[in-house]
Amino acid sequence: MSAVQLEPVVVVQSRAEAATPFPAATPFPAEVQTAAAFGQTVGSWFLLWALISALFTIGARLVTTTALPAFVLLAVVLLCAGLATIVGGDTAVTLTRIAGWAGLMDGAAAFWLAGGLLLSTVCGRDALPLGSAAA
Repeated sequence: MSAVQLEPVVVVQSRAEAATPFPAATPFPAEVQTAAAFGQTVGSWFLLWALISALFTIGARLVTTTALPAFVLLAVVLLCAGLATIVGGDTAVTLTRIAGWAGLMDGAAAFWLAGGLLLSTVCGRDALPLGSAAA
């Protein structure tokens, strides 16, 4: 088998773009515009999932008291990550650190919850304390 050689792609402006005296409405190059748009999109996606997680939190309190902190922390992680991605700058660094620490705590809470539910199902009794469901 012979190696396939790829030809470089050359971007040619259309006649309308070439005739425009101001090719872009922003002073940033196209790469920066694309990165900013991607960040806004990912941030919006995180915020949407934060909203969904907040709704799950309402239902989680009816399962066990251990499920509540896991879902609250998940909503905090997604909210902070979404805002950090959209805002940028020094605020983003702080929000990212908050999201990271909350993510570690959420991982521990989710691990305890999953282990407790699994062992309760397999053993037929409460192997780990999970708390009772809220009425």
